Amino acid sequence: YVALPAKDGTVYYAHVTSGGAVTMSGSLSGGVLTLPASGQTWPAISLAGVPVIVQVARPTITGTLGSDGAVTLSVPYEATVAAGILGSCTIKGAATMSSAGSDAIGGGQGRAYDPATKAFAVAGTSAAPALQGTLCSYADQFLDLGRGVGWYLDGSLATATPTPAVRSQTAKVKW
Repeated sequence: YVALPAKDGTVYYAHVTSGGAVTMSGSLSGGVLTLPASGQTWPAISLAGVPVIVQVARPTITGTLGSDGAVTLSVPYEATVAAGILGSCTIKGAATMSSAGSDAIGGGQGRAYDPATKAFAVAGTSAAPALQGTLCSYADQFLDLGRGVGWYLDGSLATATPTPAVRSQTAKVKW
């Protein structure tokens, strides 16, 4: 989810996976994760009953997977919300999430990668995003984005360790 702090102290949640699963394909080399934009599948984001179009730019996501199961992800984000004649608002920022982190806005708690189940979770709160566009002034009436944006991802890694190349070997045994 992405958690947006409301002016009244509550939280608006954007559950990105409500329209289907988010999948990412990338590489893991020496503990460094790279998830290029071209390998990502995100569902369409829709807001029921609201004539709003949300376009999300796919970023390249980077991170690490430590030998102790610690996971970090750096997620640059850019989303444009368009509402017809009211205009649009582009929201830009970067979220740093960690399996040791927590989301101060939405309450999500990260957890380290478990090699048995392949599951992990990362959480964090990013700084306030940059806003651009006429619709952004309307958001100010409902949101307190100066507190930042909360991020939480609960997922699994299909392959967490690189598979070594198979090579032929010759062994000599002395008796």
